[in-house]
Amino acid sequence: MKYSLEHYSKSEPKNMWALAGLIRASYLINNLYAKEGIHVKAVVPQEIFTHLNEKVLLNPSKDVQNELLLDWTPNDLLRLGMFRYYKYIRSIGEKPMRTPREFRSLARRVGSSLENPMPQKINWVSSSQVKSKIWDRYFPHEIVNRNGQREDCLNYILRHTHLLPRQFVMILNHIANLSYNQNNRSIIHPEAVVNGIKDTEDSLVRDLINSYGRIYPAASDIVNALGEIPIFLSGERLRDELENREIRNFCSIRETEKVLIRIGAIGKVHEQGPINNIIYAKFRYTDPQGFRIIDKGEYAFHPLFFGKLQIINDKKYMVYPVEGTYKPSYNYDY
Repeated sequence: MKYSLEHYSKSEPKNMWALAGLIRASYLINNLYAKEGIHVKAVVPQEIFTHLNEKVLLNPSKDVQNELLLDWTPNDLLRLGMFRYYKYIRSIGEKPMRTPREFRSLARRVGSSLENPMPQKINWVSSSQVKSKIWDRYFPHEIVNRNGQREDCLNYILRHTHLLPRQFVMILNHIANLSYNQNNRSIIHPEAVVNGIKDTEDSLVRDLINSYGRIYPAASDIVNALGEIPIFLSGERLRDELENREIRNFCSIRETEKVLIRIGAIGKVHEQGPINNIIYAKFRYTDPQGFRIIDKGEYAFHPLFFGKLQIINDKKYMVYPVEGTYKPSYNYDY
């Protein structure tokens, strides 16, 4: 059972109560008819579920049982993106266009390592096969990021997303277009990866803000007010920054902190702080339990927001999202 409105507004009580009623009805139907083989699932966007659970549902512990968070892993996105790329390669006649010798020559120039121009059989359930037969054949192993640092190409792309398919696909599409225009071949050039992400950041941030816009109407104003802010700061420093930018003109400091957390703009830094210029931080989408801003805590902004916020990053930190236990989100299980 789905509620298919595109936008949800917490300031419209009728919509909120309708959604709460939908969840309540699903619970009652399951309670009455599950033994007869009838099961109903209420599917609610993550953007609104937290608000419903905390503010609207009268008895959330009873109405919300065995909830399931539908999210995507890096391996899921890899398989999805490479399946689409494989179909693209076939659609443009890539297989008959290039000999193995031409393929290897071009691969060396862009930093990819391959032996054959096109794999014949791929097990699309196996992430290891997808990576070795498609990703490793067409994408560079490393890129040089905008700070001049070498970085794993796949990690670089994934950490600029919230692990959402539409974000990953949009970035890959733009990277492929840039690279094809540059060398007229389907092997991805490293510069196209960096420029592709740079070109799509604003659109991805705008989409994120719009998806939360009816729930947090001040989200756009908050993000627009935070230009030239440090990448890494304490909770106390963050509140000082918010005060200095007169955020209170359209939102309280506490509500602003909540918005930044909910839209995935800011994450909680690992207690050890930066390690070898890498900041490991957990964000709302990697840790549904969430966190609060406290004065002595340390926080970092998500890489996706660096361009929009004109982040100050003098020490050239790289921010890597991690799961709730500070386990790296991008440990691929091949």
